[in-house]
Amino acid sequence: MCQLLLRNGGDPNVKDYANLTALYVAAMKGRLDICELLVNNGADPNAKCSSYSMTASHIAALEGRRDICEFLWNNGFDDKTSLHFAAGKQYSFELYLKETNLMKIFLPLVEKEKHTNMPINRFSSASYLKNDILEVKKEEEARLNICQELLDDGTSSNSTDVYEKTALHYAAQGGNLSICQLLINNGADPNMKDSQEKGALHYAAQKGNLGICQLLIRYGANPNLKDTYQKIALHYAAQKGNLDICQLNGSNLNLKDNRDKTALHYAAEEGKQDICQVLLRSGAIPNLKDGYGETALHYAAVTGTPCICQLLVSNGANPNLKDNKGKTALHYAARYGELKVALEMCQLLLRNGADSNMLDDYTKQNTALHTAAQKGAIDICQLLLSNGADPNMKGGIRKDTSLHNALYYNGEPKVALDMCQLLLRNGGDPNVKDCENLTALYVAAMKGRLDICELLVNNGADPNATCGVYNTDAFHIAAVYFLWNGEQKVALNMRQLLRKYVVDPNVKECENLTALYVAAMKGRLDICELLVNNGADPNATCGIYSITAFHIAALKGRRDICEFLWNNGNKEALTREWKTELNPRVQKKHSSNGSNPNLKDSKNKTALHYAAEEGKLDICHLLLSNGANPHEEDTYYKKTALHYTAEKGALDICQLLISNGSNLNLKDSRNKTALHYATEKGTLDICQRLISNGSNLNLKDSRKKTALHYAAEKGTLDICQLLISNGSSQNLKDSKSKTALHYAAEK
Repeated sequence: MCQLLLRNGGDPNVKDYANLTALYVAAMKGRLDICELLVNNGADPNAKCSSYSMTASHIAALEGRRDICEFLWNNGFDDKTSLHFAAGKQYSFELYLKETNLMKIFLPLVEKEKHTNMPINRFSSASYLKNDILEVKKEEEARLNICQELLDDGTSSNSTDVYEKTALHYAAQGGNLSICQLLINNGADPNMKDSQEKGALHYAAQKGNLGICQLLIRYGANPNLKDTYQKIALHYAAQKGNLDICQLNGSNLNLKDNRDKTALHYAAEEGKQDICQVLLRSGAIPNLKDGYGETALHYAAVTGTPCICQLLVSNGANPNLKDNKGKTALHYAARYGELKVALEMCQLLLRNGADSNMLDDYTKQNTALHTAAQKGAIDICQLLLSNGADPNMKGGIRKDTSLHNALYYNGEPKVALDMCQLLLRNGGDPNVKDCENLTALYVAAMKGRLDICELLVNNGADPNATCGVYNTDAFHIAAVYFLWNGEQKVALNMRQLLRKYVVDPNVKECENLTALYVAAMKGRLDICELLVNNGADPNATCGIYSITAFHIAALKGRRDICEFLWNNGNKEALTREWKTELNPRVQKKHSSNGSNPNLKDSKNKTALHYAAEEGKLDICHLLLSNGANPHEEDTYYKKTALHYTAEKGALDICQLLISNGSNLNLKDSRNKTALHYATEKGTLDICQRLISNGSNLNLKDSRKKTALHYAAEKGTLDICQLLISNGSSQNLKDSKSKTALHYAAEK
């Protein structure tokens, strides 16, 4: 096929999408015959292919194809860097056995096949593995021969590539011991550095090749040679867990890399106990700090290795040294994920002198007890408390005590309860406040934890302590919060705690709302009854507009709540300046004779205004039958309930107000009557009702418009006819000198 294509003009030097020529592919596949054909037909043996600029000779050397290499060298190849590729195949016979774990399974399989004469299966049989191993061994020998021939032909063993690597770097990296020996015998310098300033020993240590490391050190490799990361070979060996390499002599055990880490830091971080033991026995200093201020003991605590912690403290590690965040090993041990391991580490550190009350110096300023409490680690808390930990020390950004932190635990509810019991038994003060002026009781109430609330109160927590920036008590703010968010059962339970522990039900929260106001707004008659029966004032003004619970119930159309508040409010509270005379700590239900239906909020609105505005007929009826004044005007717009009703378009409420003596011709702040609003709204039935009950058709508003002007402007023919037939003047002019006809013409 290749001959045919070449005879018919095929170009052997064209490259494919991977930047490969046909010669490169043939060399990679081991096809000497095709390589000869291509070169004889003009293929360039020096063409650089692939993303690594490799030639056909390079790939042949890498694949151990001596025959192809010799052919190319004899036919125009002029680059002798093939030595790097022959030396640097990343899969030696030694590595193959090690990485595939064949040494453990090869011999048993051979023995089994001797007795059964039947392989277990094609892929795991001894014969298959044997052939595989022999193939790898054969390839390695071929590459060794190529290296020998290249060296014999004058290739320098110390020549470097674009990465400043020598063949020895590649051989050490690939784990090729025999090639390393060959290169050293031919003058390779074991201390030459590549572009990362690594010597061959760095690569051998990284790969865990003990034999190569021994060879390199025997021939003068400097074990303390540093790379660009300031690491020596020992750093890599400790990091990779290569014990045998770490035991090689000559390395400075306490040299630091660019992060100020020693080999002991890496061994502790990786949980390599055997390496830590060797390093400490050989003179490694356990209290050296890295760039983060951490010692090996910090790393052992972070990674959760009690055995290494014990080893380090037994060799002089100081458990109270702080890192750059001010944390000791005990801080890290207390927060370790697996509780059993964390407990073991804490026990070990405390036995060896760790200070249980040491605050870290970082933003949080916590003790180990703070951490354990928030984590819900009861056993660790018990251990710390028995070793002198102070449960009332403040820590963290919020300056919480451990009791506060226990309440922030988000796991099993019983754990938080047990944690609080433990802290209280050991002297925890439930009345200590954090930086936001919150007690543990306040936090427990806001989390809806009734069980913990009762526990705290029974252990001395003050239920009437004012907390937060608005100085509200715990149960009140919690009841309002849960009611507001629809968690009504929790809110009711909080109210029952209010009653049980005699807390003032008239305290207002941050938005100036009482619990009764929120209960009325949410339509919870049962909670309203509970609050009023325990001294809540139904006439207390709330919010920025000084609205009462009665107002909000009317606005929401809750007749049942309106009736209850009417029957249980204070009729003598006549003005919006009314203030409760109740003692801040109410101890009994106050006497009352009914809510005042004409009580006004800061906008001078009564409950009737709100009920009319929202179209609540039954509430309006209730209010009017109990003395509500239909002529009351609000502050801003001077509107009566009839104005709001006409604007709303509620005929039934309009009729009710008229029947109760509402003045049809009262004007608001814009000089509008109810008829103006009805015509503007376009409600014919309300216009008819107002006119039939005596509304003045020709009254002008502040823009000198009559009802007819609005009807013409809106284009409501039926209302125009109604007004004209009832005597409305058609020629009256407004402030723009327009008559109704002008507006009609505009439509």
